[in-house]
Amino acid sequence: MKPQDTARAAHDMGISIEAAFAMRIRYLLEEIDAWLEIDDEVSHVYAFQCLDEIVAIKGYKAKPKYQNQDGHLTVSQIEAARNADIRSLVGFDRQGKATAPCHEDKRPSLVFLSRTGKAWCPVCDRKFNAVDWLMEVEGLTFPEAVRRLAA
Repeated sequence: MKPQDTARAAHDMGISIEAAFAMRIRYLLEEIDAWLEIDDEVSHVYAFQCLDEIVAIKGYKAKPKYQNQDGHLTVSQIEAARNADIRSLVGFDRQGKATAPCHEDKRPSLVFLSRTGKAWCPVCDRKFNAVDWLMEVEGLTFPEAVRRLAA
């Protein structure tokens, strides 16, 4: 993804460009860690692509059209929402499983990943943090989900 795409998405979602870049960099760093764990030539190529995108983001100068405006989400609001405990939203059973919202479940397939603090569905390979959960289950927009969790 190009930095200007992230900036445009930030503007469209009503969040600050700085917050969008911080979230994208955090995501890319997690991807780099995951690719480096595999430790083969192909995974290293993907890790370097992520690193190249981080470098491009760091060098990107935002156009005034995408600068912060009043009413946009702040970095602290997004951080608070990102760190919200998904277990407060999902009814995990004793085995740490719940019904996934992304497909029909005959048996609960969603599991809580304590290392990342996310819920993961191995059936469709989707991960959810609290913001993702609210957007998927309750149909909230990103800014609505963040504001709800950061309140």
